[in-house]
Amino acid sequence: MNNPMLSTKTEKEIQKFVKNISLNAGIISSDNRTYIEEVKFNINHAKQELKQNVEQFKADTKDFLSKLRVSSIQNDEFQEEIQTHIKDHVNELVANGMNEEEALKIVLSEFEGIDFSELNQKKGENQMTKSDERMYEAIGVFYAGFLFIGGAVGFLTGSWKGAILGCVIGIGMGLISHGITAVLNRDK
Repeated sequence: MNNPMLSTKTEKEIQKFVKNISLNAGIISSDNRTYIEEVKFNINHAKQELKQNVEQFKADTKDFLSKLRVSSIQNDEFQEEIQTHIKDHVNELVANGMNEEEALKIVLSEFEGIDFSELNQKKGENQMTKSDERMYEAIGVFYAGFLFIGGAVGFLTGSWKGAILGCVIGIGMGLISHGITAVLNRDK
């Protein structure tokens, strides 16, 4: 069959019509990607996003944990050091002729405006060791692994309820592994 030559405008209209049919049928995406190409694109995009989220989670977790790293011995030492400074300053003012009550009020008012949380945080940051970092990274991997395994097994049941239950079980297994890891490493 011999097709007569169509105008450029008609050719473009036909191409536009066929593209819309393909889009509506799900054969191609709006970016002219096939379904498989679209899935691959979405998987790669999700991987990149997950990697960024994991890095942010690690940074946030490390920051949070560094604030919790003050032992009771360090706390006692910190309190003892502050008390010594206050007593020394009060004694100095009393030696210069001020009565003890007035000297105490002045010294305490000087210490009230000081923010000791930064000092506490800096002490905590120094306590984080490489083994601590590895332990917390391992705990994160346990959580992620059990969550994905639980979700995947649940998803294989064919229902969203199964997938959700699998994720909950995975988180539970992560909590158990976290507890075991913390107990085994508490004295190190």
